[in-house]
Amino acid sequence: MYIFILGLDHSRSTIIDVALGQKFGGLSLGEVRRTAFPRGGEAGARVDCSCGAGFADCSVWQRLAQDFEAEAKALMGEGRVLIDSSKDIKHYRQFAGRLTPHVTVVTYRKFDDWYRSITAAAARDNSFSFKGVFRDRHFVLAALRLYLRRFRFVARLEWVLTHLRFLRAVKGPAILVTQDSDIDRLSALIPVVEGTTEKHIVRGNRVSRQGDAVLQAFDESDGFAGFLKKRIEKHLTAESLSGAAE
Repeated sequence: MYIFILGLDHSRSTIIDVALGQKFGGLSLGEVRRTAFPRGGEAGARVDCSCGAGFADCSVWQRLAQDFEAEAKALMGEGRVLIDSSKDIKHYRQFAGRLTPHVTVVTYRKFDDWYRSITAAAARDNSFSFKGVFRDRHFVLAALRLYLRRFRFVARLEWVLTHLRFLRAVKGPAILVTQDSDIDRLSALIPVVEGTTEKHIVRGNRVSRQGDAVLQAFDESDGFAGFLKKRIEKHLTAESLSGAAE
């Protein structure tokens, strides 16, 4: 099985990736899009893997980097569950129909909490600097979007529209994670593969470098989340997941 994680940045995607892997023996790969298909300066950031080896020496990534789709299918054929927290809609649309069976996890964070997190990160990274927009020519539009987040109404519009894009993109069994119990809810429906939990995260935050991930209790439920959950999870049943796993 292949698990795609969609979500905005700063929406707990990395820790959810790792926590799911720990629950049922998954292979946590982090941001596959940036690792397997780097653009611009992203290739230079592929230095260390969370397994302890360098990217160039990681046995898993040396397989996946050569021919991602073929090797991902081979790992799935070996009974592995692969977890991809790329969060990228284009990446998802490209591979969701080709890496089957798959399940989609959409992360959700209330706007105010998310906005506090991204503004704190922007202050650390200086991404609210207009000069920084042109730092990497491959990502001018993306950097401009990050710069415009300094205006709260622009960030709110991005937050709403991105979640609606997730809703439109999702195909097949999917779950919206609004609270920590949703991880248990999903993992209870996926067969456990004992002794196969691994982390090979190259593009990830400090959570990916820790031992066991501890998912703190959280609850991001609100009216918009309820609207999304009803529509995103319309195909999420024990039968749909068991069918996906076969």
